[in-house]
Amino acid sequence: MAGRLKSIDVVATATVATGPHELVGYSALGVAADGTIVLRDGGGSGVVKHTIRAPSTSTSDVMFPDGKTIKFETDVHATVTTCAAGLLFG
Repeated sequence: MAGRLKSIDVVATATVATGPHELVGYSALGVAADGTIVLRDGGGSGVVKHTIRAPSTSTSDVMFPDGKTIKFETDVHATVTTCAAGLLFG
């Protein structure tokens, strides 16, 4: 993987990055109950690109293999339910 990496902490529903981004991995932490983070391109009603599932009181660490990424063209919007995550962009 060439280039710079950027990490963004996600703890609440919001647009977490503007402009084109490529997700290369994440770390998600479930809290009191199972949680999810739905990542969309194009704001809160945009296209769902990926759903992160975070089991309660555990951490999920994911790095996509072989240079695979999830591409966001417009922005990255996260809808957060009962969890937190660190997103890693390349």
